[in-house]
Amino acid sequence: FRRVLFRSEPDPARCRALADRIDRLHTDFGQEPAVRECLAKALLNATTGEPDPGRCRVLADQIERLHTQYGYEPVVRKELAGRT
Repeated sequence: FRRVLFRSEPDPARCRALADRIDRLHTDFGQEPAVRECLAKALLNATTGEPDPGRCRVLADQIERLHTQYGYEPVVRKELAGRT
């Protein structure tokens, strides 16, 4: 995951698809902190090139849920709060 997420994906649809896929992995397979870190990065990456305000709101809602549920974890807090 890390290599993909550090590279900048120019296509907003692909960024959203990556974030959705990581979210499904997080939900389906044990909800590990390392996956949450990747999910936080993917969500932030997806917001950077998204031209549709409606989709940006959906991404913001996902970020807010992740922060509300796991913001006490240093890596999640760092990813979500450190780049905003």
